[in-house]
Amino acid sequence: MPERAAQLLWVVIVGGLTASFIKHHLPSPRPYLALGADRMSVVGTALSAGSMPSGHSAMAFAMLALAAGEKRRFDERSAVGGWFASAPGLALVTLLAFGIALSRLAVGAHWPSDALVGGGLGLVFGALAPHAWPVGAMSRLLARPLGQRLMAAGLIVSSLCIAATPALLQATGLVERKWARNLETGYPLAAPLQVVLALVALAGAWRWWRASLQRQIAA
Repeated sequence: MPERAAQLLWVVIVGGLTASFIKHHLPSPRPYLALGADRMSVVGTALSAGSMPSGHSAMAFAMLALAAGEKRRFDERSAVGGWFASAPGLALVTLLAFGIALSRLAVGAHWPSDALVGGGLGLVFGALAPHAWPVGAMSRLLARPLGQRLMAAGLIVSSLCIAATPALLQATGLVERKWARNLETGYPLAAPLQVVLALVALAGAWRWWRASLQRQIAA
């Protein structure tokens, strides 16, 4: 678990920073700005800049690359891995990756080229993750109680951010705060999925915290 989590963290940090750097330094207008409201329909917040590459596609295909690499390693050892390394798991991750990329086109947030470049970047970073030099140190940290508790804390914070649905922000009055508005996805129909993902993150936090306690007791 620590090794896989370290690879995932490396992809999110390095891949996310790379995609953001390109977005901020490459002049790439969004479809809404280039085509105009009369020529296209936008779902959610109408974005104007930072089109290339699609960050969602990058992260989705990075997960796909990690899943494919995990399955290949287990196949080479003729071993049985977890769900992530199984054929059904890989098939589901593949469908999700393509679905996420296509959804960014469907809502009018990106051009097809944005999704292609983002997906390509994700595959590259996902393939590089097992060989990246910080991953070993991160894996060793996550094998210790301190690292496991840090991971649990990070997942708790992530779950709170994910759970910031439009209805929740409105009900709590946080919608008036600038920092809270940055958490809003702009897609009210995605609120149930946000809640599910937040619960998954909380379950992951509990798993990491429990692992830290077991490790401490064993020591």
